[in-house]
Amino acid sequence: MAQKGIAVAGSRILVMGLAFKDNCPDVRNTRVVDIVTELASYKARIEVYDPWVNPEESRHEYGIAPVAEPKPAHYDAIVIAVGHRQFADMGSSKIHALGKPNDVLYDVKHLLPAHRVVHGSESTGAQQPAHLLVEDVDQQRLAINLQQRLRRQGLGRAHARTPV
Repeated sequence: MAQKGIAVAGSRILVMGLAFKDNCPDVRNTRVVDIVTELASYKARIEVYDPWVNPEESRHEYGIAPVAEPKPAHYDAIVIAVGHRQFADMGSSKIHALGKPNDVLYDVKHLLPAHRVVHGSESTGAQQPAHLLVEDVDQQRLAINLQQRLRRQGLGRAHARTPV
């Protein structure tokens, strides 16, 4: 986010998925709550979207009220935290359509094909993988904490990815 000049504080972040596992409505023991909590601690405005979970249950268990539908062109960053088939079916184009033109997509579950989640160099037009680069100490700490939590939860590595 810092590489694109997007400050975490005050940014709008969509977390896609809250359930304990893919294609499942169960929110008990979900580790996605840790991601939401960590991002919220940096004063980001978080919305969670999960078509599988019962909104009343997530509100009762975690105080998180998932949105019924994410808003198009609304988010500075999008985190795919659960690999629901609906998210895979959306593909990178429809997921990026939820973000602002300069959005960052963190595909934590590696749900989208790598060749569809790259960015072009504005100067050369060459495509290259996007990497999470942070310049600000607070944002670097957020990135490190988030990556450590994701590794502990077995969610793999987080990669910042941007549209073609």
